[in-house]
Amino acid sequence: MSVLKSLNFLSPSEEAKTPLDRARSKLIDNLNQQIALSEDRQQFKVRRHWKIVDGEKQLIERKIPIRPWWEEKTDGQIHLRIRNGVRILEIEKGKPTIRAKDLTEMREILMMLANATKNHEIDNLLTPKQHSFNVSKSKQNTG
Repeated sequence: MSVLKSLNFLSPSEEAKTPLDRARSKLIDNLNQQIALSEDRQQFKVRRHWKIVDGEKQLIERKIPIRPWWEEKTDGQIHLRIRNGVRILEIEKGKPTIRAKDLTEMREILMMLANATKNHEIDNLLTPKQHSFNVSKSKQNTG
């Protein structure tokens, strides 16, 4: 019983993550996937879903290849674009692509970006943009 007394327990409200925390951890996971993909091109994500086969529920696993965030140019340079879902992050305004000399430099860049994400340096890029909806004057005057 003394072992359990030494543990610090949290209530569910204390362990809840904000949407920004979830976006940050997802980006870090995706950056780590890209680092692994640069070392071994045969990396896969596993998608699991339940399916009824012959009247019984079975867990189906499907391997999905990970798409690289980079493209290799003919001169040997690598152009890397950081993605957050389907959106490409512009770390520097108007310049979404990062240039690297080779794969090893690209891995270092990905590791630096993962560390920057852990240190909350790019949180402003992860927050969703607020959209303002303009209502035309003709719609305001009705009613």
